[in-house]
Amino acid sequence: MAEINPAGPQDAGSPSSAQQAPTAVTRPLTLAEATRPAAQQIEDKVAQAYLDFRRAYYHDANPTLDSIPAHSDEVLRTEEGTIAFDTLRLVPKLIKELPLLRDLVNHLQWEVDIHSLTEQERIELHNMTMVFLHGVQDGVQPWYVDWVLRVMQALQYVEHPDYYLAFPWQGILYRKPNELTAFANAVANNDVGPIVAEMQRIGNSLVEALNNPLGVQPKLCFSGPNGERNRTIFTLKTTAALALGAYLAFDLARDLLRPDHHKPPVSVIQGFPEALAGHVLPER
Repeated sequence: MAEINPAGPQDAGSPSSAQQAPTAVTRPLTLAEATRPAAQQIEDKVAQAYLDFRRAYYHDANPTLDSIPAHSDEVLRTEEGTIAFDTLRLVPKLIKELPLLRDLVNHLQWEVDIHSLTEQERIELHNMTMVFLHGVQDGVQPWYVDWVLRVMQALQYVEHPDYYLAFPWQGILYRKPNELTAFANAVANNDVGPIVAEMQRIGNSLVEALNNPLGVQPKLCFSGPNGERNRTIFTLKTTAALALGAYLAFDLARDLLRPDHHKPPVSVIQGFPEALAGHVLPER
């Protein structure tokens, strides 16, 4: 990324750059220098949220920004995730392997995943945060802006319908095409204002995710150009899958074990008083 030069054209009578070496006062401000105060505020907010995240979700009593969190196999789930997990667990293995029901099983697994915080989700959020904190340390760094722009551009070409279900935190970097164009132009023109605004947006999104990962993750899972439509379809499929899964887990298993369950019921009324013989019809 080129340096940002807020200074105007040189006066005709001023010495050329070849004749006058730049000093700390006269040389153009780099992106990092021009954004240092704003970047410091963003960095402090994200750093504090990250340390709180380490305490809450890694049970780290004394976390630091320079240390790597310890491995943890702990899995946290919301109520929605627990319901889907229990439903999947109770569906017989034989039924899970039936081709016609494979999509149902896969969908319920996604429902479990987006409402669970596992070691993998913690690692990915940690990594996203670390890159950000180093990218705004001592001012917004050009390498981080370039990295963010490349990721944003790559996300425009994602076609896999389950991409953000698998990589929810990347939804923080998804931008609509017009938003991406505006940011790319700002980067190309070294326009500090929009660049700082985008860093603040990313920082605020990270703070929200770090403070409430189980609440934010399901929202980010439906990033992308068709996010709201995908969310609606996913919710409808979840409702149907849970209902069918409950049947498969309980009623169908019972039917397989007790086939006589389907014998028709027998009426407890086996006859009527003889005095009514002329008034009632025989029942089958």
